[in-house]
Amino acid sequence: MNDYTRVKNAGLCHSVQGTSADLAKYIGVPHDEVSYLVAGINHMAWFLEFKWQGKDAYPLLREKFKDPAVYSGPNAAYNGPDIARAELFKAFGYYVTESSKHVSTYVPYFRKRPEDIERYKQDSGEWYLSRGKLFASRLKERTIISRSRSAAIISSRWSSVTSTARLSSKRSKPASLQPCTAM
Repeated sequence: MNDYTRVKNAGLCHSVQGTSADLAKYIGVPHDEVSYLVAGINHMAWFLEFKWQGKDAYPLLREKFKDPAVYSGPNAAYNGPDIARAELFKAFGYYVTESSKHVSTYVPYFRKRPEDIERYKQDSGEWYLSRGKLFASRLKERTIISRSRSAAIISSRWSSVTSTARLSSKRSKPASLQPCTAM
């Protein structure tokens, strides 16, 4: 978008907003009273600043986290216990944006052994596996159609994809973009 319009934008994972609400909850203040500066890559960004009423709130968070009950209960964060993120915060001094369950897929230390999964209250992976199996079964159902219909669908989709827009190597603005409705 920055290349083709005058609209200035930046991508932001929704976990930034959710985590800021969790952090406000942990220190016991209204969410609308906190401010923050976050930087990183998608699904691995960090709260470089976390402030309450303009003052650094990380010392308050460190104090609260001396009690593991604050972050380890079933309703600690928006999706359950927040032990992995709390441990990362204690180790690095900054809070990561991704949920404990998600960040532990990027930092396998929290899933190294079955007892680690239990200790850090991580999902054993069955939810992810069940979603994968569901996706695979739906994909299989969709592919069990006649060859002639499949060929027609593939041909239709390919022509729609190839006719949407073509950009030159100079990254010039396309003359027009046609929505790809066949997909």
